[in-house]
Amino acid sequence: MYNNQTTTIPKILIVENEMAVALNIQARLEEVGYVVSGVAVSGEESIEIAESQLVDLVLMDIRLPGKLDGIFAAQELRNRFNIPVVYLTAYSEPETIERAKLTEPYGYIIKPFEIRELYSVIEIALYKHAQEERLKSREQWLATTLKSIGDAVITTNREGSVTFMNPVAQNLTGWKSEYAQGKDLSEVFRIIDERTREVVDNPVVRALISGKSVDLGNHTLLISKDGTEIPIDDCAAPIKNDKEEVTGAVLVFHDVIERHQIQDQLQQTNSSLEGRIAEYTEALARANEQLSSEISQRQQVEEELCHSEENFNLLAENVDSVFWIAESDHQRIIYVSPAYEKIWGSTRELLYASEQFWIDSIHPEDRVRFLATLPQRCREKTECEYRIVQPEGTIRWIRDCSFPIAREQGEIYRIAGIANDITSSKLTEAEILKTLAIETQLHQRHHRFLSLLSQELRTNLSTILSSQQILERRRSSLSQQKKQEQHQRIQDSVARMTQLLENMLLIGEAEAGQIQLEATPIDLVPFCRNLVDNIENSLSSQHTITFISQDDYSNVQMDERLLEQMLKNLLSNSIKYSPEGGTVILELVCAESEATFRIQDQGLGIPLQDLPKLFEPFSRASNVGNIKGSGLGLTVVKIIVDLHDGQINIESEIGAGTTVIVCLPIA
Repeated sequence: MYNNQTTTIPKILIVENEMAVALNIQARLEEVGYVVSGVAVSGEESIEIAESQLVDLVLMDIRLPGKLDGIFAAQELRNRFNIPVVYLTAYSEPETIERAKLTEPYGYIIKPFEIRELYSVIEIALYKHAQEERLKSREQWLATTLKSIGDAVITTNREGSVTFMNPVAQNLTGWKSEYAQGKDLSEVFRIIDERTREVVDNPVVRALISGKSVDLGNHTLLISKDGTEIPIDDCAAPIKNDKEEVTGAVLVFHDVIERHQIQDQLQQTNSSLEGRIAEYTEALARANEQLSSEISQRQQVEEELCHSEENFNLLAENVDSVFWIAESDHQRIIYVSPAYEKIWGSTRELLYASEQFWIDSIHPEDRVRFLATLPQRCREKTECEYRIVQPEGTIRWIRDCSFPIAREQGEIYRIAGIANDITSSKLTEAEILKTLAIETQLHQRHHRFLSLLSQELRTNLSTILSSQQILERRRSSLSQQKKQEQHQRIQDSVARMTQLLENMLLIGEAEAGQIQLEATPIDLVPFCRNLVDNIENSLSSQHTITFISQDDYSNVQMDERLLEQMLKNLLSNSIKYSPEGGTVILELVCAESEATFRIQDQGLGIPLQDLPKLFEPFSRASNVGNIKGSGLGLTVVKIIVDLHDGQINIESEIGAGTTVIVCLPIA
């Protein structure tokens, strides 16, 4: 039940037309630790209470006096206040249940009921509502993030059909998201080569097939819905689940119109520089002709050249970009600006000594691609992106734009270029893709949690309802043994639901970083013996649990609640996978600094290849067959062991059984 010191106590609103019944329910709820925020006898009154008080959950009778019956009132509470509702009624007609289902209730309990059953349904409803709110918040955050980034983002499923488009993608492609969803990506995202006008292979198809990220080359045009051609850069990456299975792909792209404009400006600058160089050459020729007779004019020209050189050096040496000039055959670097030393992490003297030093600094995976651009650099303006490795091992991304310089006769005798550090923009793209992948994995894990919870609840609630109906309808004809069997089925179902909820809550707290170890003095021998007795008394099978201890281990500092949950999970697993009538042994051994718990069974055994992944959520051994289980028990055990700074080891042999050894520090 609720611990008032560590848990926010839920506030329950009871809506019941019979005040005596309502007061009885209130007393039973307060006995198990809940706070009853109010009691209403009509639908109208329940809405008035919800408007004035904080309510976490409503227990709603369906048959109520007034204009609003329980179903209409539940719908109003959900629409206006987002309060979960559990129906609590004596009516179970199909027509009534169908009407109630339309309000999406969180539970439906038929009177009369046991307090344990009511407690389980309330806890499940509160947990389910909290998980749904958390999931809605996470989905809203992810959608807002995708809509806010400056790049266009499109996601697809495994078949390549569009599942999401952010506003930038809608604007560039000309497709509204509602019309594009479900269509094949090739219909929405059409791209061609700017030079050949041929259709370019869709990068998403390549990413889905290869399972790796794919980048488009330069000169790619996007054909929007209205036929507009937009130059773009893009990359595609597969979306994988926690099993590394490709479930879809994400495409990130942006227009490079601005880059093309910059390239045009560089071309104009190049033309302007060539014109100015020609002018200076002509002026120098005239000066040489008059050199012998016009000493003063020669001095003036030299001063002008010196001033121009100073301006060039002032510009080149005070910009963050690396400006460089090389021979046309790339055999020698003539000039490189000081920014080279900051970006490359090396001195210009080493580069002047050998241009090979520039080549050697390029990342090995990019070096061949860079060398392939050298012939093109001698003919036309060229842009290349590559990585460099600084002497201490740091990797930087470089965008290098070069252009040839020719004499009047058209002979190319120099190559100039500008190199920029684009590491930050590359890292931003990588972080976005990584965040999308992590959010997708979290969404898939939460979906599995909810699916498992829904399936287990339906199964166990169906068992409880079936046994309860048998007891009610055949009470007079059933033998005492048969009645006991039905009662045992109900207890087993409640125990399974309780254990599942405890495991899921602990995993959720661990993921949120909200678990704190609360160590108290424990006498381990009575603690273990009581735990074994309780488990044996609740068993419907003929298993035997044997507890063995050598000494008295009192005043041991451990978290009693977590220790009980850990041993319950381990003993339950041993019983579940042991043959009928089998024996499970719990052995306790204490040394000076640690306590060792050995849980041994004679069950199926675990295949060797399954052992490394048993502590992962939803992981089960490959040989369990039709034996039911959630795959969360050992995950919870590992969390508890780690909280105690302990160790866990599993020894198993197929057909002979499994031994789990847990060592926990005593102090």
